[in-house]
Formats: sequence, structure tokens, C-alpha cells
Amino acid sequence: MKRFEFPLERVREWRLSELDLEMAAAAALAAELSRIAAERQAIEREREAAERSVLAASSVSAAELAALDAFRLHAENAAAAIDRRRQDCEQRIVHQRRRILEARQRCELLNRLRQRSLAAWRSGLQREEEALAGELFLARLNRERNP
Repeated sequence: MKRFEFPLERVREWRLSELDLEMAAAAALAAELSRIAAERQAIEREREAAERSVLAASSVSAAELAALDAFRLHAENAAAAIDRRRQDCEQRIVHQRRRILEARQRCELLNRLRQRSLAAWRSGLQREEEALAGELFLARLNRERNP
């Protein structure tokens, strides 16, 4: 019997590479979310440091308070923009997870088909080997009876 060949092997390999690409895209989104979180923390640290420096001063001028207020407003606007980017990234992550799940299901389907095909091939190979063994036994028996 010929060696096992799964007719959809190229499709299966393509689906596996598709899954790898989806996983890589998810990893990139996770890295983006981490960068966004780091930006948010940096803005918060800068705002807190500015407030501490003004509060720690023995005397504060009106200009310094106005500058602190302007910076606080800038930090709030930046934080809001970062939060919108974070929400957008989280939505893309949810969408990407669905894509990964779908790609994984397609791969699993082809893997199950491959396993069934392999089991059928092995069964056929076993039947062929048993038939060949039977023929060899009968041929040897016939040769022993008719020298």
C-alpha cells in the first residue's frame, strides 16, 4: 500500500500558519495595551510630581498655581485620550480573540479529518497486510504439499 497522504494537508498547513499569524497579531495587541498602560502611568506620575512640587514649596505664586492647573488640565485630557486608545485596543483584542478561536476551530476540524483519514488508512494497511500474510501462508503450504 502507498504511504499515507492527507489530501487536505496543504490546506491544513495553511490554516496552521493562519492561526500563527492571528496569535502574532494578538501578541502585538497585548504589547500595544501594555504600552498604553505605561503611558497612562507616566502621565499620572508627572501630574502627581507637579502637584507635590507645588505643594512642597513654602510659597506659591498665582502663576505657579495657574501653570499647575493648566498642566493638570493637560494631564486629564491626555489621560482621557489614552483611555480612549486603551478602550479601542481592548475592543480590538476581543475581536482578535474571536479570530483566534475561529482559526483554532478550523485547524481542529482539519486535524480531526486528518486523524480519521489516517485511521482509515491504517485499517486498510492492516487488512492488506493480513491478506498478504494469508496469501504467503497458503503459497508456502502449497509449496510444502507439492514439492
